[in-house]
Amino acid sequence: MSITQETNGVIEGLIEALTDGELGFKVAAEDVSKATLKQFLLGLAAQRAQFARTLQSQVERLNDEFDDSDDTAGSAHRSWAQSGRGDLPDDPGLLGECEKSEESVLAVYRGALKGQSLGEARAMVADQFNKIRMARDQIAALRESKAPEV
Repeated sequence: MSITQETNGVIEGLIEALTDGELGFKVAAEDVSKATLKQFLLGLAAQRAQFARTLQSQVERLNDEFDDSDDTAGSAHRSWAQSGRGDLPDDPGLLGECEKSEESVLAVYRGALKGQSLGEARAMVADQFNKIRMARDQIAALRESKAPEV
């Protein structure tokens, strides 16, 4: 069974957002000095990578090909963590950028879940959405507390 072109496009959009988030968290982790915060950010990067692999596997399982070509919007989004570079290490501004990025990813997920094109992937996407929302809430709490130990 193959998925529709619309479903493939929606899932590719999710994968791009996740890949952008993975890179952003890795960059952000380079800018912090607290080991626990660094591990937290790297853990989120790994989670985003796993989510992207899971979605890509779903597309491949349904006999479609994933288009991993780059685009300008993706490149612009990937710069989110770099905009926080130059701040003091562990600065709440960096966490603010992480939080904004998660909001962007959640918006992509909301759009995907709002439509009817996800088919068999809907439950998986909803689960990922909930986990990303929890991560965003954790980031917000850390930012509000000025990044104490995770």
